[in-house]
Amino acid sequence: MTNVNQNSGPASGFGGPGGILRYFVEHRTAANLLLILMLVAGAVSATNIRAQFFPDVVIESIRVSVKWSGVGPKEMDEAIVSRLEPPLRGVEGVDRITAVAREGTATVSLEFQPGWNMSDAL
Repeated sequence: MTNVNQNSGPASGFGGPGGILRYFVEHRTAANLLLILMLVAGAVSATNIRAQFFPDVVIESIRVSVKWSGVGPKEMDEAIVSRLEPPLRGVEGVDRITAVAREGTATVSLEFQPGWNMSDAL
């Protein structure tokens, strides 16, 4: 009668039924060492990541204000804002325009695209 070792043959390595999972179930120390190696590699690589969670984005803006005492908001909108807005919309690089008319004051704010050269806008 021959003694056959159950752990010999293709099932004992990575091949065969179960493969690498069976190997790590049978060799828990190797599985734990691999886990520690992956954790250390992750911690080392995390310190080398060059990314910002909140990148520096500078949004340049220009504000045009006109004061005219004794004039109501409706008149400021009709006389000032309605005449300033169309030419200001034509300025290259403008991303958003906001206009506010109050009694005696009208303000038009221009926000430019990030990274836009403001000397071109002026």
